[in-house]
Amino acid sequence: MENLKNQIDNEKNLAVKSVGLILQEICNKNHKIAELIEQDLKNESMSIKKCFDNLYSYAKAHQANGCWACPVFDITPDNEVIKVIIDFYKIPVEWLEEPKTQTIGQDTSLDLMSLLG
Repeated sequence: MENLKNQIDNEKNLAVKSVGLILQEICNKNHKIAELIEQDLKNESMSIKKCFDNLYSYAKAHQANGCWACPVFDITPDNEVIKVIIDFYKIPVEWLEEPKTQTIGQDTSLDLMSLLG
């Protein structure tokens, strides 16, 4: 994620830098996303600045009661910020899903008494 890191490090505008940091978290969800983003960031029209401009335009067009902000607490496509970013970079929603760590038949119960001994 060298291209993304460079764009974040070289960005002076904190709002644009924030979009880069959110994109970094999205990339951490799946290696395919990271690979796609690294390719896209080689194209100036797909920079984090251009993504921010797209997000800003979307927010201004959808503002309510003078507010155009949307907090990001979790990386889910239900969040409008995440939706706009993944739409901008054409990231399939399925790629955001966390891989399942539990295998079929694996016992996930915890014996608390075993922790005392």
